[in-house]
Amino acid sequence: MSESFYPNLSTLVSADSFPEQLQFLENGIQNALDKIYYKNLQYVKSADGSKGYYNITLVTNEALKLDIFDTGLSIV
Repeated sequence: MSESFYPNLSTLVSADSFPEQLQFLENGIQNALDKIYYKNLQYVKSADGSKGYYNITLVTNEALKLDIFDTGLSIV
């Protein structure tokens, strides 16, 4: 049986590309981008780049969670 390799989302988008209003989540975003992988990326863009369609399959090998500040609560 062969192992599959999937690139992580950080190869497509960086935490710096998120709006400034979300920069307080930068560590969580970067962690998620590094731990979420993708396959079957398909996209079509209009000639002028104003419209597009994207289809992607996300793959992960562990539960993803985002800690909400230091409250002990997480979004899983």
